[in-house]
Amino acid sequence: MSSAYSHLPNSDFDLESDDLSMNLVGPSRDAPTLQSSHTPLLSVIAPATLPEGYEFETIVGNARYMVTVPPGGVENGQKFEVPLPSRMVASAATIAIPVGHWRDSLFGCFSHGPCHPHLWTGLCCGLLAAGQVTRRLKLTAWGKPGSVGQTEIAFKVIFMALVVYLTIYIGLYLVLLALAPNAQVPTNAYMAIFYIRSIWHYLYMIALTIVLFNLRGYVRRKYAIPGSETEDCCCSCWCPCLVATQLMRHTTDYDTYPSLCCSETGLPKHAPEIV
Repeated sequence: MSSAYSHLPNSDFDLESDDLSMNLVGPSRDAPTLQSSHTPLLSVIAPATLPEGYEFETIVGNARYMVTVPPGGVENGQKFEVPLPSRMVASAATIAIPVGHWRDSLFGCFSHGPCHPHLWTGLCCGLLAAGQVTRRLKLTAWGKPGSVGQTEIAFKVIFMALVVYLTIYIGLYLVLLALAPNAQVPTNAYMAIFYIRSIWHYLYMIALTIVLFNLRGYVRRKYAIPGSETEDCCCSCWCPCLVATQLMRHTTDYDTYPSLCCSETGLPKHAPEIV
């Protein structure tokens, strides 16, 4: 019985096994990948001058998206487009923090009135105010990023350090009162306690300056605020109370959530986390 199909010459239909495998498996790894021209884009207006790779949250309708600044960075007010993120940010309540600038000036400590709790916390106990900021930002007791265990106990460590400082400082002051000389020339014991008390206070101020320096630098970098480490150092050294109150105001919204002196964050328990 003869075949109904004609024979094709090998020259017209002759595939090598490697070529056949390649055609069946797919294109080579070196072949360029074509991107779809229908990728949805998200148009964003930069809230501040931001470097490339910086991430910030934007709101489109009721949806929240995390946007990454493209290569080259963007200028304040510049309109740019990025691929629409595939996932939305969790819609849990958060406190929006200004990006690219401080919420108010270094001397805005009276912006909420002379009796506001954050003002007196910062003026009377700068280390306690710094501890509340570290708890909000989930930092260690020294104002730096750390493990979950270190950040959870940061406020407790700072509070205990403050208690130890005040106990020794007040104790030395009482000793000075007991040794207060009636004569014009103080005794050697009195001068020794006086110098020890002064050194103890200087150590406290050094520790406070280091914590505030780390906190201010972290907040500047996190929220793309212009400045320098020199500025952070000078402000923390010469104006620790003003730095502490400014950090407290920047990391929350006191117009919405009241300030509390006796809490780990300086805010009510129902206050959401910051962004």
